[in-house]
Amino acid sequence: MRVKLWFSGNPIPKGRPRVTRFGTYPATFSAEWEETVGWQCTDQWKRRPLLGPLGIDLTFYREDRRQVDLDNLEKAMLDGLEGILYENDSQIKEKSGRVDYSEEHPGVVVEIWTL
Repeated sequence: MRVKLWFSGNPIPKGRPRVTRFGTYPATFSAEWEETVGWQCTDQWKRRPLLGPLGIDLTFYREDRRQVDLDNLEKAMLDGLEGILYENDSQIKEKSGRVDYSEEHPGVVVEIWTL
């Protein structure tokens, strides 16, 4: 099975958690993006989460040309999809990703398949 999904919005890289003497808090900006990804995934994926080993290809279209870390973009996206598109991101056994620029249509194309 091979599935292709589109997520609109300017992709945000996973931020580092903030640690204080009162506790650890996730980075707000990346947590909001992960939540947006989750809602958009729920709208597009009306089935149970995929099981077993998976491959995934992520293409990020950013609205600006600022340098971003591809690994952190992937982390935020995978965390947003977890529990909806697949049970756990440990199922991802193959992964590829790239960053491109689109001021008019920022977003992410996700292609996922069973291995």
